[in-house]
Amino acid sequence: MRNKINRRSVWVVLSLLFLMLGLEQPIEASPNKSSIRKKFRLDQKDPAQVQLNGNTLYVFIKPKNGEGPYQFAARVLKKGFKGHRDLKKYMRGKPLQLGKFVKIPFGATHIEIQKAALKAIFPKDSMDTKGWNHKVLYSGETLGLISGLFAKTGISYRAIAKHNRLKRDGKNIKVGDVIRIPMKWIRPELRSNPLRVKPPLVHPGGSEKFVYYKLKKDQTIYSSVIIRFTGRVLSNEVNRLASELMALNNLKDSTHIPAGYRLKIPISWISEDYLEGNGNLEVEQVVTRKRSSSKTAKRKSKETFHIILDPGHGGVDPGATRGSYKQRNAVYEDEVVYDVALRMKAMLKGSNFQVHMTLKDPNQTKPVKRLSYKKDEDEVLLVHPVYPLKHARTGVNMRVYLMNHIYASLRKKGVPQENILFMSIHGDALHKSIRGAMVYYPDHRLRKPEFRLSQSVYRKRKEFRRLIKFSKKENQRVAANSKAFGKTVIQSFRDVGLRVKKESPLRSYHYRNNKKSLPGVLRYSKIPMSVLVEVANLNNPQDLKAVQNYKTRDKIAKALVLSIRRTFEHSSENQVASR
Repeated sequence: MRNKINRRSVWVVLSLLFLMLGLEQPIEASPNKSSIRKKFRLDQKDPAQVQLNGNTLYVFIKPKNGEGPYQFAARVLKKGFKGHRDLKKYMRGKPLQLGKFVKIPFGATHIEIQKAALKAIFPKDSMDTKGWNHKVLYSGETLGLISGLFAKTGISYRAIAKHNRLKRDGKNIKVGDVIRIPMKWIRPELRSNPLRVKPPLVHPGGSEKFVYYKLKKDQTIYSSVIIRFTGRVLSNEVNRLASELMALNNLKDSTHIPAGYRLKIPISWISEDYLEGNGNLEVEQVVTRKRSSSKTAKRKSKETFHIILDPGHGGVDPGATRGSYKQRNAVYEDEVVYDVALRMKAMLKGSNFQVHMTLKDPNQTKPVKRLSYKKDEDEVLLVHPVYPLKHARTGVNMRVYLMNHIYASLRKKGVPQENILFMSIHGDALHKSIRGAMVYYPDHRLRKPEFRLSQSVYRKRKEFRRLIKFSKKENQRVAANSKAFGKTVIQSFRDVGLRVKKESPLRSYHYRNNKKSLPGVLRYSKIPMSVLVEVANLNNPQDLKAVQNYKTRDKIAKALVLSIRRTFEHSSENQVASR
């Protein structure tokens, strides 16, 4: 009794003291008794629930009609548990009843149930090529809970805290934080989704590590197999995989493979275009950009639209080069695409489009009929002060600063973000069997969270920023808008009679040294519509000959302008064709 009086007296004194000092009264600490419960369905039909109670997860499942304890336990419990004996313990001796939920610890359930439960309770979580991204949604979540749910045995919460650079071992995480778990740390069962391939590939099922394809008449393993199914387009990579494929199938001559031969291809080579399950539990999908209504399109036609136009390479880096100076037939990628860019600028002049060039050649102010066979290295990037392109890598980084600075300046002037796009123009150097144009848009899974450089060559420029940050939501938006614009570019090439690559002309990444990669200007662009257009393959003899003709370069420029007008105005075919 005396202890109760003393505690009450202390509380009264403290309360009066806090009131006198103008402070809020202290709040008594109490354990978090709140729980979160979410509904979901198993196999898209059977109702279930998942409950987060403090740091413990439970799943609620109903037995099916005619299902006894043994059958129910076999369906919902994972291997290693003692079936109906464990189930009896979870039910606390109560009988199994149809229509009544059974409360089961999350860790005891089958992996497919766990996946569905995790998706329901943590709908903002996703997995990309680097690992698991967990968004903290509820107060009271801890790194211990997160590591227990998503990380494999042996990965402690301290390791996750260190990877995410969290202070105090992550004890101060809060709602809204994103905790990243590297792919190699994720529970293996969360990474393994059944693999399904699209026709004409065939997968025998099970744990088979190969898919199969029957070669048709007049098909070659280069264009019909490697390029088509693996997504590789660079000559050295196509040739390397072709050589490995020949050895794998015990073939000696790639030019004499009979029609109907059943080729064995490693699953690890197959591109995402031919996979229906790619090992990800949850990869957020981008949503294609909605077209404006006719009323909105009419309103927008009176506005000014801004195109940040980036002719690739230049200076000491001419890009793809074919022919020779001595034979006076050299063709340089930077000269081809710069001439195309000047033609685009001329076509858009006098309209409600404003072109912002990233690069300038002081010796060429207008399009030319005949490209020079001499190497020209005097191009400069239009930063302040201008940057003579003396180093290829520095040039790419400088472009990142320039394009994002132009975008930020336009936004400060009140230009809507949907009225701005970025287009980088290039000429490919792919396997010689490939013909036509390709378009790249930024894959949000390969984008980086920030761009930060500190060298003096960048700090001297007006466009320099200490840090350019990119949020996950922003990356997904850029990918969605850019993909929609990329489709328009491809269709515009076809509509004016230009060839596009036969297989997957629209891509979100390319392979470099057997790894998925993105060009720097796409990886670090904040501009909601950003694409890189490869107007032709300069390694292909027909494409190379075509771009040397000024009429083809003019046609390419018309196709690109057509795609821009269609995107912003949705009615421009006649305007471009009349030029």
